[in-house]
Amino acid sequence: NNNLAERTIRKLTTQRNNSLHYGSDAGAEMATTYHSVIGTVKLHGSSIWNFIGTFFKNIFNGCRDYVNMVPDKITWAASQC
Repeated sequence: NNNLAERTIRKLTTQRNNSLHYGSDAGAEMATTYHSVIGTVKLHGSSIWNFIGTFFKNIFNGCRDYVNMVPDKITWAASQC
């Protein structure tokens, strides 16, 4: 049963038609990265806005421990940086 995988990629396949409007290969790569991060955060059951806010607060405060700033460890990274 691959229902989880199908539900996960459904949004990406609907975006396929919009990919012609990214303007460049770099824009398409950025959109792919964005969708990958959002999908990963959702799979971990975290809030996307909380993750992005915490991630950028850590970056702006000088934290460069990228290994511990993944969705399942972001709260630990916030306390360590």
